[in-house]
Amino acid sequence: MVAHYINIGLLTACLLAVAIIGILSIFESVSTKRNYFFLLTIGCVLAILGHLGEKTSTNVDEAFQWVKILYIGGNSVLFLAILFIIDYSGMKKPYWFIIIVGLFILARIIIFWFTDTNGLIYEAGRENWFFSTIRGETGVGPDGELIKYPFHILWYVKGSMYWVFELFSLGTLALMIVIFFTRIKKVEKGIRVPYLVMLGGIVLTLVVSLVYGLVVMVTDSAGSFYPMPYMFALVCISYYFVFSKSDIYNIMNKGNVRALDIISESYILMDDEYNYLYSNPAAQQLFEDIVSIPVGHKIYNMVDWPLELLDIDTDDKNQTINFSLQKKRGKYYRAQIIKSPIKSNRKILLVVIKDITDSVLLINQLEKAANTDILTGALNRRKFFEIGHKEFADLKFNNATLYLMMFDLDNFKNINDKYGHLVGDKVLQVFSSSVTRTVRSSDVFCRYGGEEFLLLVKNIEEEDALKLADRIRLNVQNQEVYYEDICVSVTCSVGMIKIQATEHLNYAIDRVDNALYIAKQDGKNCVRLVR
Repeated sequence: MVAHYINIGLLTACLLAVAIIGILSIFESVSTKRNYFFLLTIGCVLAILGHLGEKTSTNVDEAFQWVKILYIGGNSVLFLAILFIIDYSGMKKPYWFIIIVGLFILARIIIFWFTDTNGLIYEAGRENWFFSTIRGETGVGPDGELIKYPFHILWYVKGSMYWVFELFSLGTLALMIVIFFTRIKKVEKGIRVPYLVMLGGIVLTLVVSLVYGLVVMVTDSAGSFYPMPYMFALVCISYYFVFSKSDIYNIMNKGNVRALDIISESYILMDDEYNYLYSNPAAQQLFEDIVSIPVGHKIYNMVDWPLELLDIDTDDKNQTINFSLQKKRGKYYRAQIIKSPIKSNRKILLVVIKDITDSVLLINQLEKAANTDILTGALNRRKFFEIGHKEFADLKFNNATLYLMMFDLDNFKNINDKYGHLVGDKVLQVFSSSVTRTVRSSDVFCRYGGEEFLLLVKNIEEEDALKLADRIRLNVQNQEVYYEDICVSVTCSVGMIKIQATEHLNYAIDRVDNALYIAKQDGKNCVRLVR
């Protein structure tokens, strides 16, 4: 009798504990994990409540209804526990498996709720499985003796489908263990505690289920003590410990992490071995795949993790790295990596990410304005000399070939005098666009002054360089320039030289200018190479 009241007291305590942690889990900010855990606690509450109601029932019908609630809750716990574990460990959800398991469990619930005597699970006929019915009545014990019970007690005689459902439950628990073992191998040794805590709860539940099954097999009766509600409560409590206190793997205090929420920008916490720890909602919007990375796993396994952030100096107290994201074209970000002030048993890095798109675009516009000719869009003279000096210096240390071309629009002064400077400006713009479309991105094209342009090409054979110069000349010759109702045709002369390894840029420009002069003297609209 004392044991009976102790049993009721423990069930009540378990019920209250699970209900409280279920309510507390609502306020945890861990995305879907919160939702799955809350549903898991509801299943546990139903299982414990059903068993408590069975123990305190006053008649057979009342006890039978509570047993239904017990089994509905127990079946739900198994299914929701799998969903929680899959989500917590970051596995891709196998929806086909979830649907099959869900339908099987739904079938179990329907059987228990709508079958009057649960004939598939237990033998039909209440007289076969209720040896005592009402408190104070005399019942028949397992050995046929008459026993007057001061409280309600039930024995179950298993039916034909009993082991089908029990094996399913054991298989579900075994599947959870396999999932955890698979994930533990991929997690750093120093941060495996949460997985081990949850794994311990599942292993203990499996062991108790096996022992209970052996007892049922030996005694041919399910007996009056059913341990599974206690196991459900133990699993919920251990999961909550991990879920609420250790979702960043005991590396740091969760309260300290929440203190970082004053940071309005996106931020990510990771250790010095690139193991992901935490990210705020802003970072989860920026990196959509980060929610699928389990805590303690390598953050660079994320599909859209920037290449620029793969080479972080973890010993540097403060770093700044600019990067862009492939999925967010036209956007630019700056990551500031600092050693986190949060106390921890590991080195924690705080990665604060700011959107610097407006600043980058402004800088790009300023650089473009400073480096390009405002009329034609070609590089200006200053930028050409900056690049040219570098190319000439590199020429001394490699075997590259370098050619310099100078273009001059023939009779350009006559166009300005006859049609005006607006038409002349249009001619310069069309010529610059034609050259830009023809040359390679590695070639350096600039407006040298007036109607003269320079083109620096490297890593090209002499014959190909001549063909390129002549192609540009022909394109200009065959293109008509329109401005309002005016149509103008223009040609160009081209001088070209091959740069010597010891040659200075200024001297090279004098030589190519001389080559251009020869082209002019030879009748214009031609290419002349001076060796």
